[in-house]
Amino acid sequence: MVAVHVFAQNVSIVFGLLTCIFSFHLVYKHLTNYNQPKIQRYIIRLLWMVPIYSFDAYISLAHVKWKIYVDAFRDCYEAYVLYQFFSLLVAYLNGSDA
Repeated sequence: MVAVHVFAQNVSIVFGLLTCIFSFHLVYKHLTNYNQPKIQRYIIRLLWMVPIYSFDAYISLAHVKWKIYVDAFRDCYEAYVLYQFFSLLVAYLNGSDA
C-alpha cells in the first residue's frame, strides 16, 4: 500500500513539473510578445492556474494535513480565474469595461 502512494507522489511530481514547464513557457512567450496587452494580461492570469493545480495535487498526496489550506487558496484563485475569463471574453468582444 505504501509503494502505491509513493508511486502516485512520484507521478504527480513528474507530470506536475512538466505542466509547470509548459505553462511557464507560455507565460514567457506571452510576456516577450506582449503585442495585445488588453487581452494577453487575462491569458497570463489564466495560465497561472496550471501550476497552482499541480502544486495542489502534489500537496494533496504528500501532505494530507495541509490539503485543506491549499485547497482553500486554490478555490479562491479559481473564482478569480472565472472572473478573469469573463473579462477576457468581454475584451475579445471589445467591451467597454475590459
